[in-house]
Amino acid sequence: GKGGGDVTKEEFVAKQQERLEKQGKEFDKAKIEKRFDRMDANKDGVLTADEKGGAKKGKSKE
Repeated sequence: GKGGGDVTKEEFVAKQQERLEKQGKEFDKAKIEKRFDRMDANKDGVLTADEKGGAKKGKSKE
C-alpha cells in the first residue's frame, strides 16, 4: 500500500483499530472489513485514492 495512497484491507483494518482504540471505542473487525468491502469498488482487495474519495463523499457507483 505504499505510494499513490492505495491501502490494503489489512492496512485499513489496522488503521481503523488504532484510531478507535485511541478514542477508547470498541473495535469490531467484521464491521471494519464490511466497510472496506463497500468502499472497494472493483473488489481487488485494495482501496485506491479514488475509491476512498468516492466513499468519503457518500456516493456509490451502484
